[in-house]
Amino acid sequence: MKIYAPLVLTCLVLGFKPLLAVEAFCPDGSAPNPNVLFCDSFEGTLAETKQKYYDYSDDEGEYAPVAGDAVEGGKVLRTRWQAGEVDAGAMHLNIGRTPLGSSLYPNVDFREIYWRFYLKLQNDFQSFPSKITRATGFAGSNWSQSMVAHVWHDDNNKQFIVADPVSGIENDQLVTTRYNDFDNFRWLGKATINTPFPKGEWVCIETRVKLNDAGQSNGIFEIYINDRLEASKQNMDWVGAWDDYAIN
Repeated sequence: MKIYAPLVLTCLVLGFKPLLAVEAFCPDGSAPNPNVLFCDSFEGTLAETKQKYYDYSDDEGEYAPVAGDAVEGGKVLRTRWQAGEVDAGAMHLNIGRTPLGSSLYPNVDFREIYWRFYLKLQNDFQSFPSKITRATGFAGSNWSQSMVAHVWHDDNNKQFIVADPVSGIENDQLVTTRYNDFDNFRWLGKATINTPFPKGEWVCIETRVKLNDAGQSNGIFEIYINDRLEASKQNMDWVGAWDDYAIN
């Protein structure tokens, strides 16, 4: 998993191919790029992996690094789903200025980021994981949110994924009061990927989120699959003129 500040879209620049466990441009690499914020190849133990994240739920040890058919390095972050299981683990990483405590780059407001990861589903995996990844802007210690960039399944066809942006701002004011405050979310319209998601192979998923400038509707939400732009939302008013926090 890699997270980037603007100007670096490395999956697209380098192409979709296996990479070294510690890539040269990562913070711990031989020639770190200042625009690369975070990398994780999950080569450590479960305990070591947990220490890198603000919050990590390991689903009783089933969401954990294991030796496997890795894209890079020797391990994968495996998730096991049982029939009927709703939650099979999750992790949260804080970046930039945030009201939630510990964070990478705690004095920086990130208004545009890219992040990418590789995902592989078993050949016989049924349907598609409902919640894959998201970026959000936490706006208070109560986990209220100024915006959310959901990458999840399409309710109408669960073999597809969508870019589903949400705002927690109305008339330049924060209106959400908690995490997933659906009663106060302002849904901005989804963009569906029209290519069925492949199974049994590694897929590179890269996402770009750019908040709008104050007074403008120029926000962006894009999803790339294996180097190709598959979903795009343009000209969005993510957060109005509200700027207490950014993407974190």
